[in-house]
Amino acid sequence: MSSAEVDTVVIALARSAFALPQVVTRERTDCPAVDDPAIAALSTSSMELLRFGAEQYENFRHTYPFAVMLARRNSQNTRSRSPHVTHSEELTSSDSWGDVYKPANVLQRTSDGYFIPLLFVSTLADSVFWERHCFVARGVESRDGRRVIRLDFSTTQNIRDVEWEGSAWLDSAASVLTRVEFRLVNVHDVGGAPQHMEGYSVFSVLSPFIAVPDSTVARWSQTFGAGMFLRSEESEQALKVRDLWYRRGLPPGATPPAPRT
Repeated sequence: MSSAEVDTVVIALARSAFALPQVVTRERTDCPAVDDPAIAALSTSSMELLRFGAEQYENFRHTYPFAVMLARRNSQNTRSRSPHVTHSEELTSSDSWGDVYKPANVLQRTSDGYFIPLLFVSTLADSVFWERHCFVARGVESRDGRRVIRLDFSTTQNIRDVEWEGSAWLDSAASVLTRVEFRLVNVHDVGGAPQHMEGYSVFSVLSPFIAVPDSTVARWSQTFGAGMFLRSEESEQALKVRDLWYRRGLPPGATPPAPRT
């Protein structure tokens, strides 16, 4: 065949009727209305970006399982004695890293007090978490030299049990989550529980579009006893990723970890 010859292929297409998948929209009546169209549009796009980042992390940890060494610092402080500080390290894996979100059971009673599962990145992709929260973008801010979108989340009007509210900061240019601040609400009627708890997580990028917690800090206060024996205690817990290594191959764009010592 010479270079001037051209083959022609004729494809016959038959007509076929089809229907688009049904899309059901529901107006949220349990969240405050957003009257500004620009804020409403920014809120919607930011919510999708937040969900995208959380879902990408879930896919990432299954595709590229890793181990992580965490450094933990606990501090307890009362007026009657000097602060008590402990340090420890713990090894965990991508399958078990992070507390599990349990709706209507964020504050969990134990034999010697309470356990509070901290807000983890996986929770931000949980459909139940979304059903129990309202989201609204507060605009674009400058943080750590980057332009980021601040997205506030608060409980819906029908939630009365202990829950999280706070803010997430998203780098829209890199499509990653950079920081989450969180605090407990609706704890005033729970006897013996922390009266106040708040914290934050900052994130690092392991691979394009993949942000994971780099450090988390939580602070809370409690009151014990009664009358002249009443005492208050303030506590802080800090978690920092000290080391991370992959069990099965290096993901695209990831920086090889430094040799462990």
